[in-house]
Amino acid sequence: MKVLSDKHSVESSLRALIHDYIVFYKKCGYDISLSPDQNYLELIPQDISRELKDVKPVNVLEFKKEDFAKIEEAVWNNQINSLERKTDSSFSLSAGAGYTIDNSSTNSDTVDALLSAGYGGLELAAGLSLPVGLENGSSASPALTMALSLSPTTFKKDSLQKKQASLTELQELIDIQSAEQDYETYIVTSAQNLESILWEKSNAQENYNMYSKLASDLEAWYNQGIISQSEYMSAQTNAAMYQVEIMMNMLDIIIYNDEVQTAFIKNNARE
Repeated sequence: MKVLSDKHSVESSLRALIHDYIVFYKKCGYDISLSPDQNYLELIPQDISRELKDVKPVNVLEFKKEDFAKIEEAVWNNQINSLERKTDSSFSLSAGAGYTIDNSSTNSDTVDALLSAGYGGLELAAGLSLPVGLENGSSASPALTMALSLSPTTFKKDSLQKKQASLTELQELIDIQSAEQDYETYIVTSAQNLESILWEKSNAQENYNMYSKLASDLEAWYNQGIISQSEYMSAQTNAAMYQVEIMMNMLDIIIYNDEVQTAFIKNNARE
């Protein structure tokens, strides 16, 4: 029963492997036909193995701290919002001009000029009316008007807006500090991840070398009838397993490189 169960597990794994291979090739634009007797290691192009061996991990410390995506975004937001806050002033100044027919202040037509200034809820306005179109021998003096108004509601609103702007700026500075902390954490985490990948790669390489040599030695012993076929095949299987694991480790390095590069706004390391 144990043999039958193991045989069924192997057949199920082969069917899943064939399915994955066919789907992968289809996505790459190729058609492929496989059988359970296929040597699946032969399906891996040899040039891929050579290219993977040339892959080197990037050094995360070669990237500038200010190029860390989270830091760059937080600093950019603060700079843009600071420029906007500088243009949002409580002080206002405006001027205007006009023409009044039969102005009651001068009993004549007038050319009018108006200047107003405001700060918060306080507004001061001054107007000057110059008589024009007077009949011969008649005269009129210019008229000056002043107005002062106070709006407590506007004062309160302006005060609240200033407090809100101050809180917003404080939050932006906190976001920058948080992004810098994320950078420090990312550096440590990336170094640990790379160390684990390289350790696993070295361990897989040692095991592959061991089982590969063992399989070579056992082949001669198997041909001489000293050991069983299962012992020889077990060594071959272990060597092939660690050969695949080495390739997987190299793929992990490629993924690691991509993740590090995408964590920064520039994919070019410091020269």
